[in-house]
Amino acid sequence: MHHLLPADLAQTLADISTARLSSYQNFFSPANDEELYGLYCWNDAVSSRYMRLIGILEVILRNRLHTALSGYAWNHHTSNGSQDSNDWYMKLYRPFTGNSTGDRTLKKKIGKPATPTAPNKVIASMTYGFWPHVLDKTLDNNGIVVPWDTLIPAILPGHHQRAATYWGVQAHQDALFARLLLVGDLRNRVAHFEPLWKFGEELSETRDRAHAPRTVVNPAPTTIPDSLQRLQLYYQRTTQLLHWLSKGRAADYSESENHQTLRWLMSEDALLSFRSLPGHGEIRLSSLTKGWGLKGELRERKFVVVTDKKKAVGRYYREPS
Repeated sequence: MHHLLPADLAQTLADISTARLSSYQNFFSPANDEELYGLYCWNDAVSSRYMRLIGILEVILRNRLHTALSGYAWNHHTSNGSQDSNDWYMKLYRPFTGNSTGDRTLKKKIGKPATPTAPNKVIASMTYGFWPHVLDKTLDNNGIVVPWDTLIPAILPGHHQRAATYWGVQAHQDALFARLLLVGDLRNRVAHFEPLWKFGEELSETRDRAHAPRTVVNPAPTTIPDSLQRLQLYYQRTTQLLHWLSKGRAADYSESENHQTLRWLMSEDALLSFRSLPGHGEIRLSSLTKGWGLKGELRERKFVVVTDKKKAVGRYYREPS
């Protein structure tokens, strides 16, 4: 969470580029280059922490889908592999028409017929954007209806709805699709170094249908509190999806340092701390062991850098109330 000023601030901002910094300039109206750089560092800190959460979620999501669809293919097709891991995608996507991202990507990943790539390797190589659209497959290659009503409860064992009658409703599948797309959008922003705090209109958690298009729930944020509130809302939805996929992993994550740090980073206190660089408190490491003035400094400051021989060796922050 390092965000001290660089040795050459002007050159650093030039390296980042005016175009990339323009959204920070327009939304936050920083008073000077120091504040502008601090805001950029704040987004970088939030994004890197958020990516850790999405990484945990993405691995579980693809493994849940892979296991559930492998079981389906094992029971309804001749599959290469085992009941828990086989080439189910050959039963849902072949022949490769080239009309979808899934078709094009899988065609590249599965290898040549004589030496096909192992299913686990194919699954591990698929990007996040592939997985939400697996739900688009309503019929397999034999014309059999893909039973998402029974597959989804196996994919989401932590979801409060377990009944096939619930997941057989298209609107409920659409809501899941929208949640998966939301996380994918956040993932893409982080991957492309885009502002994670910058949001457009909040749309209903459903899917665009000719008879029922998505509706606007909230307008695009225009203030810092609005932007932080939206960021916190989407974080809540991301962690909820993790809970649906795995209660155990979600419970572990809720106790993790990453979660605790992100809760602070998504607060106005954190944003102001980064923005006011280098206006943080500083305590020497030796003071921690001796307790000299420690309580007062931590009580007054929301962010403190711990130093040893003039080098930062640790950081302290107060969690938001």
